[in-house]
Amino acid sequence: MGNNRFMSLLWLRWQFIWSNKLFLLSIISPVIYMGIFAAFGNSEINKFLVGMGLNLVYSFTAGSFVSTMISEEKEKKNLKSLILSGVKQGEYITTVIIFPIIFSLVASILIPIMMQIEDMEWGKFLVVVSLTSLVFILLNLLFAFLAKNQTQTTVCSLTLVLVASILPVSSEFVKSANTVMEYSFIGANAKYFKELSDYQLTDKTIFVLLSWIVMTSIALYFAYKKNRKID
Repeated sequence: MGNNRFMSLLWLRWQFIWSNKLFLLSIISPVIYMGIFAAFGNSEINKFLVGMGLNLVYSFTAGSFVSTMISEEKEKKNLKSLILSGVKQGEYITTVIIFPIIFSLVASILIPIMMQIEDMEWGKFLVVVSLTSLVFILLNLLFAFLAKNQTQTTVCSLTLVLVASILPVSSEFVKSANTVMEYSFIGANAKYFKELSDYQLTDKTIFVLLSWIVMTSIALYFAYKKNRKID
């Protein structure tokens, strides 16, 4: 019974993706943008732009993917109906994050290849990208659970986009901003592309990412319960 319910939820997510063509376009848009830049740029410019491309992946392919989907379910009262019908929290959240994780990883692998970035250290790269994508997904899911409507969710998601875009740049010029970045959800990604093959998975930024995942997961537990009480 539980397996059938899980597969039904997964099919519901898949139908949502393919029935919204503009939404699907926004998911794959980071790869399209970076492909255009790669065609006209050079290796030095591409090395600078690849970080921007991954920020777009985290923000749109991972983050907005989730927040848009959950916000729509809330406005149509589908979220509460699913909760009250006996869908377990683990089942619901797992089916929400599966497709964003898959799309994010595929996009994150394609972008450095298209940009012809050397010294990637793919093992370390995939760990950093997977954890960072998961943080963005969980944060956007939390915003969608707590927000009253899609407008509020969009504002929160855009705030993440701005932080992810501005913080790495400002950290190059402001020492205090660098400290903030190291303890942020984008710190590991920024430091990885700064050091590439010299980056270590025992770096402080990895443990910070794991802390973000744990704290956000705890907050999600209570946010999910809160939606049982929403009329």
